[in-house]
Amino acid sequence: FISDNLSVSGGSVGLFEGKKIGRKKNIDKLKSDIESLVAEKGELKKAIDSIKDEINVLSAKKEVNNIEEYKKLIDEINTRLLRTNIDLENINAKITENDSRIKKNITDISKYNNDLSRIEDDISRVEKELQNIDSNAKSSDGNIDEIMSELSLISEHRNNAKIEFIKQQNLIEGLNSEVEFKVKISNDLNDRLKKIDLELSNLQLELSKNKNEIERIEQELIKKYDLKNEYQEGLSEYEKRYFEDRNIVKTLEEENSKLKHQLGKSQFLINQLKEQQLNFDFKRKSVEERLKIEFNLDIKDVLGIQRTDEDEFNLEEKVAKLRNRLDNYGEVNTLAVEAYNEMKERYDTIKNQREDILNAEKSLKKTISEIESTATERFLTAFGDIREHFKSVFTTLFKEGDTCDIFLEEEELPLDSRIKIVAKPKGKRPKSLSQLSGGEKTLTAIALLFALYLYKPAPFCIFDEVDAPLDDTNIMKFNNIIREFSKNSQFIVVTHNKATMTAVDVLYGVFMQEPGVSEVAQVDFRNYDELKTVK
Repeated sequence: FISDNLSVSGGSVGLFEGKKIGRKKNIDKLKSDIESLVAEKGELKKAIDSIKDEINVLSAKKEVNNIEEYKKLIDEINTRLLRTNIDLENINAKITENDSRIKKNITDISKYNNDLSRIEDDISRVEKELQNIDSNAKSSDGNIDEIMSELSLISEHRNNAKIEFIKQQNLIEGLNSEVEFKVKISNDLNDRLKKIDLELSNLQLELSKNKNEIERIEQELIKKYDLKNEYQEGLSEYEKRYFEDRNIVKTLEEENSKLKHQLGKSQFLINQLKEQQLNFDFKRKSVEERLKIEFNLDIKDVLGIQRTDEDEFNLEEKVAKLRNRLDNYGEVNTLAVEAYNEMKERYDTIKNQREDILNAEKSLKKTISEIESTATERFLTAFGDIREHFKSVFTTLFKEGDTCDIFLEEEELPLDSRIKIVAKPKGKRPKSLSQLSGGEKTLTAIALLFALYLYKPAPFCIFDEVDAPLDDTNIMKFNNIIREFSKNSQFIVVTHNKATMTAVDVLYGVFMQEPGVSEVAQVDFRNYDELKTVK
């Protein structure tokens, strides 16, 4: 009895086994290449994501003044793009190499299929030989034992060949699946590479737009810088004129003070001269009265007497009489006329000085009036601007419906008038600022400070614990307005409030590491914000 399922394989088993080992090595190498390719693809995607993040950072900071950082960032992005293009070329080369390997594996599989076909032909041939042997066995009973041994051996070889055939067939199916999978991966990689190329093109377009935007910002910065210089020159000119006017006013005030002092001295001299003139008039009247009473003469008659041709005796007699009269007059001040002339000359001089002083006083009053008029006009203009700024900032710090105002108590004397501040939160009717809460008074004062700042900005502002009376909500309002105004000025804030500390750019802490020795610690939050944005 002989089984019809017995088969015998040829000498191709060893050759097929060797090819299987070589094919396994090729498959392992192909897997390794694919893993490397996938890893490189991940690195490439990370690089592209990093470039996107940097572009987002660049887009978010278009208004930053330091353009040089953007230029460095663009150069770095261009370098990464160049490196990415090189990596893409390497990946394309590896994909081409893997395609060649896949084609070679497909060729090997075709060879294996040919070998399998040849093995199947050998099996068919052996089966036919078995049938012949079976027919010969029926006619040759004497060789049954020998034939049975040969049949057992053939059956064993046939079973081994079938097992090996099944193994090779499974292996070929696995290889086909792997080849299909790798072809699919290769196609996916090609599609993703196309997407990457498209993304790179978009990135390059975005970079070009950003460069144009940076150029536009640079032009705007140049214009703003020129405008700032013009404003600065105008401001310097106004300040120069202001100080010149102030010096003129000071000089005029000093001259006015001197003139007033001289006027006082002149008035004193005039009073003395008037007093001396009164004394002189009194003495003159006394002489006139004595001449009239004692000699029945008028002073004009005495002064108008002319010399005559009388004889010497008569003249001597008259002289004697006159001497007697003079003796009767008593002592006469012979220096009175000289003193009178001196006083009259001094009086005329003082009178001229008085006229000069009065003219200077009129001119000084006119100049002071012009200065007061100009100062009043400038003060009212500044007061009006500060008033509008105060209302605007107050509305920002307080709620809707809260009102405020500042006005002059004596509008007819604006330079000497007191300024009254009114703040009325909604639902309250305070008669004075003292009736407001501590936080409301603080916010009102802050609003007035920023109103003054808006009228005449300064490069630096220092606040010393102004946020101490404020609650959390008002602290946020205070921090927001500081952040808004810090675009044009630097603010130094002394504070113990944590919310204010978290809102600053740079934090300085003072501590004592050793007793009596103060040290300063600095924390710059700007670098942290930039790193956070990049991440």
